[in-house]
Amino acid sequence: MSAAPPEEVFSEQPDSTVNLERVVIFKKCDNLQYLEFWLTKEMGFPIKVRIMGSFPDNDLFKAAFPGEPMGKSAVMVEFETEEGMEFIRGHIGAMKGVVAVREIRENSQRQD
Repeated sequence: MSAAPPEEVFSEQPDSTVNLERVVIFKKCDNLQYLEFWLTKEMGFPIKVRIMGSFPDNDLFKAAFPGEPMGKSAVMVEFETEEGMEFIRGHIGAMKGVVAVREIRENSQRQD
């Protein structure tokens, strides 16, 4: 009997479409497997998780964290439901280094 392959936690190559209204950027995530476990298994939210690293990611990161370099542990989480997004928006105030892309857009529209 062979052991089951390990469950994939994240993908280096994301799907080509991302709903930015449901994206949260974590400036630093030291334990990606726990983040994925917490949001999917404990909280029950369907999500897509990936490590940030492309040029478009860098632009999003700069908008979220102006003046700070994007490190190797920056993570983008896309919530597949509005309920998941509302949950995390309610917790962002207590979490350092977490920004919702929706907030970036709303702030930039207010400044225009």
